[in-house]
Amino acid sequence: MDDAPERLFEMVFNQQFQFMAILSPDGRVLKINQLALTQQGAKREDYVGKLFWESPAWRNLPEWKKIWKQRLLQAASQRTPVKTEDTYHVNGSLRYAEAATTALYQSDNGPLVGYIIQATDVTERRLAEKQKEITQKRLNFVLEQSHTGSWELNLLENSAYRSPQHDQIFGYDKPLSHWNYEVFLEHVLPEDRQEVDQKFKYSIKSKTDWDFECRIKRKDGEIRWIWGSGSHQLDSFGEISSMVGIVQDITKRKQFEADKLHYAAELKSLFQALPDIYFQLKSDGTILSVQAYNQRQLYMEPKSFLGKKMQDILPPELGALFQDKLLQLERTQTMQIFTYTLEIAGELRHFDARLNQMSIEDELVCVVRDVTEMKKTEKDLYHLAHHDLLTGLPNRLLLNEYIDHAIKRAKRRKSLVAVLFFDLDNFKIINDSFGHTIGDQLLQESAKRLQSCIRKEDSVSRISGDEFILLLEDINHTDDLLTVIQKLLHAFQQDFCLPDHTASVTASIGVSLYPQDGDNSTELLRNADAAMYRAKHNGRNTYQFYQEDMTNSALEQVFFKTNLQQALEKGEFHLNYQPQIRLDDNAIIGMEVLLRWEHPTAGNIPPGKFIPFAEESNLIIKIGDWVLRTACAQAKAWLDQGLDFGRIAVNIAGPQIKRGKLVDIVKEALAETGLPSCRLELEVTESYIMQETDRAVEQLNEIKNLGVTLSIDDFGTGYSSLSYLKKLPIHKLKIDRSFIRDIPTDTGDMAISKAIIALASSLGLTVIAEGVETTEQADFLTQAGCNEAQGFLYSKPLDKETLEAFLTQ
Repeated sequence: MDDAPERLFEMVFNQQFQFMAILSPDGRVLKINQLALTQQGAKREDYVGKLFWESPAWRNLPEWKKIWKQRLLQAASQRTPVKTEDTYHVNGSLRYAEAATTALYQSDNGPLVGYIIQATDVTERRLAEKQKEITQKRLNFVLEQSHTGSWELNLLENSAYRSPQHDQIFGYDKPLSHWNYEVFLEHVLPEDRQEVDQKFKYSIKSKTDWDFECRIKRKDGEIRWIWGSGSHQLDSFGEISSMVGIVQDITKRKQFEADKLHYAAELKSLFQALPDIYFQLKSDGTILSVQAYNQRQLYMEPKSFLGKKMQDILPPELGALFQDKLLQLERTQTMQIFTYTLEIAGELRHFDARLNQMSIEDELVCVVRDVTEMKKTEKDLYHLAHHDLLTGLPNRLLLNEYIDHAIKRAKRRKSLVAVLFFDLDNFKIINDSFGHTIGDQLLQESAKRLQSCIRKEDSVSRISGDEFILLLEDINHTDDLLTVIQKLLHAFQQDFCLPDHTASVTASIGVSLYPQDGDNSTELLRNADAAMYRAKHNGRNTYQFYQEDMTNSALEQVFFKTNLQQALEKGEFHLNYQPQIRLDDNAIIGMEVLLRWEHPTAGNIPPGKFIPFAEESNLIIKIGDWVLRTACAQAKAWLDQGLDFGRIAVNIAGPQIKRGKLVDIVKEALAETGLPSCRLELEVTESYIMQETDRAVEQLNEIKNLGVTLSIDDFGTGYSSLSYLKKLPIHKLKIDRSFIRDIPTDTGDMAISKAIIALASSLGLTVIAEGVETTEQADFLTQAGCNEAQGFLYSKPLDKETLEAFLTQ
């Protein structure tokens, strides 16, 4: 009974997977484990009784005698293990080992009784045991490294010793003060408890080892699997007095085993249902079973495959490929993917194959899928991905490839490549007026007309909306290009006869040339686009070759397109206010609202730059709604403060009226802010009213009935019809600043201004002049009968705080 620890020590000592030797105080080998002898190819008598440094491992390395003596002295003096990492040769191969030399003392103050030397080969596994202790401590350390707990059950006292790892397996960070067999049994799940107890009682009765697997419930409630083993110890009467053993947490192994079986079963069931061909193989390629959703995919009967090697029944070239994949799978342990073609029933079929290992019984699985239809679909998808669905023309993706190839050919031939950016003029109007169906038909006919104007070696692509790109190669002179351009413009001056409609549309063309305007598709397209915008700016129905200054204009377009929407969302807009005065007594009768944009990096951007783009992109609708609501809210706030500003005058852009919701927007703004309608004035652009007279009159009448003052802005710059003018429900005309600027030196402007004032007077309308900067201009306007004015003579546009100070003066 008393020699159990020693016997356990002997067992563990000889089964350790590390070099271990116990030395006497003078360095002679007392014990050496079997692994050490095996590693060195030596016998026990080659070590035991000899000085350690004269043993086979070091007898031919004289320098190690000094090293080992120093380590023993250091270990003895510091009384802690001396840990080192050594290199040595085994059969000519360099190996690395972590070594620990420990001095052994009889007690803390007792004499030195010997040394223990441990070494672990870390060439392939660098994690070595970190601490080596004598007897029980060494045992605990080894068990700890294997995540194993040790225990000793005293059957006479009904108590048990456990290592810390034992209690940790049961979920206890700190060891319990009391533990015995009954406590252990309480942790075992009821379903497993009877079997574990029966095995324990049988081992006691039969005096045999106790081995068990069961599930336990840890302290935290988690269910875990454990494995345990115990050996009995007999007392002097031959009866079992105690048991010693180990316990391991095997939850991961159990889970892995369950998953493995479950996976294999599911995999087999899955492959039987898949619309593929499934071969179950031995590792040498012998076919065990075959499943085919459609047996017509096989080139012979399924039973003809069984028992034969896959590589032997396939055509020679394909069989060699399969053999190579078998070898690669064995070598790399990774799934092999390959494709092949096979003629079946006179038809060439395409297959995708995947060869992989199964999780059980060292078997392989080869899943073969007929991808013939998929190949056809891929071809169709490629065409769809590279062509416009509506016109069938190449899209931007394929166009970029065309341009890149054209540039390569042009380099070899030393010729020019022309990129024509072709945009239909006013296509949006046709699309909105007649509907998308007519618009699509027009685009399809435009594509046909474009193709009829170019050579076979040239190409037409549609990149978006009403934008086409013509790619012309082998251009030797720009005169040749001009002939094509004139042909294109002429072709689009002819009407399009569509089902139930006849449409008339022209085009604007921008031209960039390789190599002078760019050496890649991105540059050539960007510069042709810029040239096209210049052609539109020059009146449409024309063409324009790229010039360097167009890039800045194009970049400005991109800037506004990107930043205008963000400006509204990020609160970069703010309002200024310019006072309006009554000329006969200089009293303030109103404030015109002026929009300002303070960009975080570009700074203050003049309205004259961004307003036209906002109108073109219809962002002016959102911006205009924001301006109206913000101005009304500010005006109401001033009224609440007791500030008399007259009326607040807000400019309304044409698209706001065209949308048809202006009346509702005005009602909402007045209702939300509480501003009296008599305090609001809306200024409408003359040119737009004349284009959309009927629609404008209808909405303006409703707004006038709300009590809102209406005025025509920039009067005199459009083409007003007197017959329409007298129908408009307006209160005021505003003379444009262009007629005021040169008064009193320009007699023509003076005559026009007098005529406008007289016209307004005859119609009973108030007249206000903008841009008044001198007293001479103010005097002339007063004498001519003008009612109101605004301009720098009275005040520049002011921010809210400055205006409030102005009103309180």
